[in-house]
Amino acid sequence: ILIAKARELRARGVEGLNGCIQCLSEAISIMNDLYGEASSRSIPVCHQLAVAYCLRALCTQEAEPNSKLLFQDIHAALNLWLGRDQCDMMSENVLILLYHVVDLLSMKGYTKLHTDIYELMIRLFKRKNVPLEK
Repeated sequence: ILIAKARELRARGVEGLNGCIQCLSEAISIMNDLYGEASSRSIPVCHQLAVAYCLRALCTQEAEPNSKLLFQDIHAALNLWLGRDQCDMMSENVLILLYHVVDLLSMKGYTKLHTDIYELMIRLFKRKNVPLEK
């Protein structure tokens, strides 16, 4: 619900940006608590948590272009997705989100996470049986 609310606030333009980031931060906090519980290490929570980290990174870049938080958020999302069997629950929308993330990192000149992003994209392509050219 908080992620949906964040998207709604973001749709309002720049005026909703800070509220959007706040909702995403709250969603991340709640999902981190849920994901941290041993009995609830579920794939859907992990996936939504990773999406929330990416969305917050993209919004943070717009609100505070010099913030280092966006790199931490992207790194956290990738760690979640690259974890064991986490890629199976990823949706097609994640690929589009990853394109935006890799573009952002490229514009910032930050290539440290590119390898992880490309690995994740390759996993998604393989899962969808997309032939990878050599």
